[in-house]
Amino acid sequence: MKRKPFKNSCWSAVTIFLVFCAIFLFSCGEQSDPQAPEPPPGKSEGFTFFELTAESRLTSELRKDLEKKLGSDAIARKSPLDLEIAPETFLQEHFPQIHALNQRLNYSPRERIEHKVTKLMYRYPGKKQVPFSFVELIFSNYTGKPLVFHTSAKQEGAIVIQTLEEKYGEPRVAQWDEGRQRALYWRKEGELMVVYALRDRFGNPEYQVQLLFFDAIEELLRTEEKEREAREREKKEAVRDAF
Repeated sequence: MKRKPFKNSCWSAVTIFLVFCAIFLFSCGEQSDPQAPEPPPGKSEGFTFFELTAESRLTSELRKDLEKKLGSDAIARKSPLDLEIAPETFLQEHFPQIHALNQRLNYSPRERIEHKVTKLMYRYPGKKQVPFSFVELIFSNYTGKPLVFHTSAKQEGAIVIQTLEEKYGEPRVAQWDEGRQRALYWRKEGELMVVYALRDRFGNPEYQVQLLFFDAIEELLRTEEKEREAREREKKEAVRDAF
């Protein structure tokens, strides 16, 4: 009779131990494996301009960073988007893909077509000791993706071309004006970099650099065309309701 309390207490201890084991195993089974962190986006294999690439997105932080590099900007939240390169027939002859996009962007030639884009303009980047007289960066308002980068350089144009050749290799050449004028260009998947010279009002060459992001431009066009079609349907329904 004296052993009975000891036996009962022993069984009680075992029972408590098993209960704790069951709770521990259950709680472990309920815990889900921690999600592995998403890998950082891969380095862009396309063109770069002040570290901007096709993967860049327009944010307030990006604007602040650009201000440090290019100075203060002027901003437009809605703007026409014309991809034309002088002369007018140049795109049609040498870059039919861009010509087709440009026709869709400017579908009504006699009308000023404004697009939902943000245009950042840097009119005095030379104050930041960069070799450009003007910089214009255009982004989609829908996605924040870059659409067109455009910059111009004067006497530094030769340095710009040399730098591009060293980084991207020998360019292809497109000519006009019976071979007296030419444009240099480089292609990458979904992107095109074009460099050509125009004459300023004093007759001095001014080199234009244009970087186009085809996929983002196409995405902008699809979105705007859908919105335009929706507005047209609403107008037709309003007319039917009126009569």
